Amino acid sequence: MRLQRIFSNGWLVGLRVEVDQDFDAESDADPTADDVELDEIYGYVSTPWGRIEIGEQDGPADTFALHAPTVGTGQIRGDFARYAGSVARLKPFDSQDTFKVIYLSPPIGGLRFGASWGPELRVNPTNPDPRRRTLQSDPIEFAAQYQTPINDKMVLAISGAYVTANSNPITGREDIDSWSIGAEARWNKLRLGGAYVVRGDSNAAFGRDEEEFNAGASWREEKWTIASSYAHITRFGSSRNLYGLGGSFRLTKNLILRSDFVVFDEKFISGNTRNGTVALVDLRVRY
Repeated sequence: MRLQRIFSNGWLVGLRVEVDQDFDAESDADPTADDVELDEIYGYVSTPWGRIEIGEQDGPADTFALHAPTVGTGQIRGDFARYAGSVARLKPFDSQDTFKVIYLSPPIGGLRFGASWGPELRVNPTNPDPRRRTLQSDPIEFAAQYQTPINDKMVLAISGAYVTANSNPITGREDIDSWSIGAEARWNKLRLGGAYVVRGDSNAAFGRDEEEFNAGASWREEKWTIASSYAHITRFGSSRNLYGLGGSFRLTKNLILRSDFVVFDEKFISGNTRNGTVALVDLRVRY
């Protein structure tokens, strides 16, 4: 839902409310979560000098960071991990949709940048075990994206994002210190993208040293989409490869058929290995 008004001086003032579901098997702040309900509500003011948003929504490190494109149920960042394996992260560890103040610049010769600050990122704050809580104060996000057209059909883009926050010592978790660089090429309905992501020990109870490389391609038509993606992840001294292929097809105005096929292999620091394949099909109803 969106309510907005344009004033005589050209300023746009509005309110936006979103309710959605994210079925990733692992959330950033709570790796044991089966699903995370995302509710966003924020007000905004757009002027010739930029846009200010205040409320509960994702910050610029989420919206500006480029990475492997996904469609449907998400491929390497998708629903497969509810049954086996774990997802790729694609982007830096960010402050999610907690309350924050955001500034987004207007386009300046193809460049856009943004910054945000919030008082705290809190997950499971009432859990009796402090180690199960996420309490990160003063989360700050910086991000920028530059786009340039090559011709009337092709656009190239690059991005950079950085996130920092201070962990409450009672949780025994590390501070957030995460960044990424990404690139994307768009030609007609084809999109190629990838990113290098460093999450380090962000919000970890002990040394995680997490890094990721991801890349992929997608093609989007009005009634159907298809995408393929790959990720290589290292953390805790172990490594993981993910290969995903999936798509969606709009059956009717309100019914969307989605499917994914994901293969993963993992090698642990102990020398043990694990691999698996997940295929899934679902029917999404939209109102």
